[in-house]
Amino acid sequence: MKQNTKINKGVIIIMKAIINNKMYDTTTSTVLYTGATETLWKTENGSYFKITPLGLEPMTEDETKAYLGVKDADAYIKEFGEVELA
Repeated sequence: MKQNTKINKGVIIIMKAIINNKMYDTTTSTVLYTGATETLWKTENGSYFKITPLGLEPMTEDETKAYLGVKDADAYIKEFGEVELA
């Protein structure tokens, strides 16, 4: 498993799903953010997805930026680079 796959009090999430003919697999993806009820992942091929209690949800880069920007600014900067100060 990739680094940082331990989430939610030590529980390891292992999930695979095929959506729109693409495989989303937590065993080959990296965790970008872990919240109370959701985890944001990035695949080896650069696709993003979120796992929530409702299941796995693919995300576009713009959706990921919007989500990560309000959830974890440091993780946003690490993934997408520095941004201009307001």
